[in-house]
Amino acid sequence: EVAPAEPVASAASSAAEKQPTAAGRAFWELPSLEPEVREPVAAAKKEERQQEELDEPRIGLVHHLLSYAGLAAALLVVALGIVLMVGSSH
Repeated sequence: EVAPAEPVASAASSAAEKQPTAAGRAFWELPSLEPEVREPVAAAKKEERQQEELDEPRIGLVHHLLSYAGLAAALLVVALGIVLMVGSSH
């Protein structure tokens, strides 16, 4: 005679119900980092970002001016090309 599968399922669900939960969370939820663990990690990441910012070279005024001059020259070339195309079609 085959035994019904119901006792196995009920045993598994009762075992899951007996597991203690921390801070009112369900047993399948992952615990978050506690504040005393989280704060040093965040401080270390912040310090690392600040060090990376200090290591990066600063872009000077001359570099900014050259970038804008290049942009203006490119726009001038495009505008001149449009004017010449329109002028040659008439």
